[in-house]
Amino acid sequence: MDQDKEKLKFLLQHWAEHNESHKDNFVKWVRKAKMMGLDSTAENLAKAVDATNESIKYLQKALKEFE
Repeated sequence: MDQDKEKLKFLLQHWAEHNESHKDNFVKWVRKAKMMGLDSTAENLAKAVDATNESIKYLQKALKEFE
């Protein structure tokens, strides 16, 4: 059981960091989509950024439960 707990702690941190890198990429492509005139695509990517921020927040909150 302790092994699973440690693995979960590691995974929560990994997922939060991984999502952060995806979010950074989404932000970059929001700007590019706007420059290409793809406003609807940019809006949906911006929503994905917001959703990813929410996901990161909950992953970090779950990780704090271990501290």
